[in-house]
Amino acid sequence: METKQKTWLWISLAMFIVPEFLWNPVTNIIYGFLQNSNHVKDFRSNFLTNPDNTTFLLTVLFIQLIGLVFSLMYIIKTTTIARYKIPLFLLTLFALIVTGFAFFITFSLRNGIGF
Repeated sequence: METKQKTWLWISLAMFIVPEFLWNPVTNIIYGFLQNSNHVKDFRSNFLTNPDNTTFLLTVLFIQLIGLVFSLMYIIKTTTIARYKIPLFLLTLFALIVTGFAFFITFSLRNGIGF
């Protein structure tokens, strides 16, 4: 793997890791979704959990999705040892699926639940 590819891989992974470390948007959404009660508690409260800030939450989740897609592309392009490439690919793919699910849930419920 060239140093340029490594640099872009780390930048794209940072697009997912930094917002997740600071605000935990994906963890909060999945944790709230898995709770089986009417009084859902946040994993870690922050400004993104406020219902008025759904546009910020969608923006952060979209940035995370873009970072994971770019990471997946760079992992596929690399010619590293298969022993490292396959687990990293599967872990990134799993994070992409979970983040995509969180983005879909947030986007679907951005205006509240209504019939």
